[in-house]
Amino acid sequence: YDDTEFAFFQTSPLINQSDAQTQCTNWGGNLSTITSTVEDSLLFYSIPDLSKAFTCHIGLNDKNNEVGTDDDTFVWIDGSTSSYRKWGTLGTKYPKNETDFDCVRHRYTSGSGALSQGWVNALCSDERNCYFCSKPGISNGCDLIYDSSCYEMFEVSTPINWLDAQSGCAIWGGDLTSITTER
Repeated sequence: YDDTEFAFFQTSPLINQSDAQTQCTNWGGNLSTITSTVEDSLLFYSIPDLSKAFTCHIGLNDKNNEVGTDDDTFVWIDGSTSSYRKWGTLGTKYPKNETDFDCVRHRYTSGSGALSQGWVNALCSDERNCYFCSKPGISNGCDLIYDSSCYEMFEVSTPINWLDAQSGCAIWGGDLTSITTER
């Protein structure tokens, strides 16, 4: 999306944010920088099993900025200046103003058939079983690759009907996405 490739990785054993960043570097990128609601949604829908809860590493932290009590001190690991934030509200106000809660995770919780998502800050040493990476340039021309299929997302300035959307996809050699499972 917007010349950025995103990927979701699950791990076993669990890893902390530093190890997740190392894995993203090995992949050619960094822990994900999220600059918009659209990118946030791309990450969300890249999770293979939305019936489970996940709390995944992303590239936001305030390791070197322990001043202030709000999210102005958080920076992206790749040096980006995006001000987009999606702090969670699951019973606790985030970001938590705790000195050691320097690393940010993207939390997805399931319950009653619905998912809620938001960011939480926690200890950088906390280990998780998933993380999101991003890197510049779109490999294979895809915004998202899932189960060996390429998915591209297009934004339009005015609403269009199904036929026009399908025609737009055909120009790029594809079709509108088929959703065949709840996954």
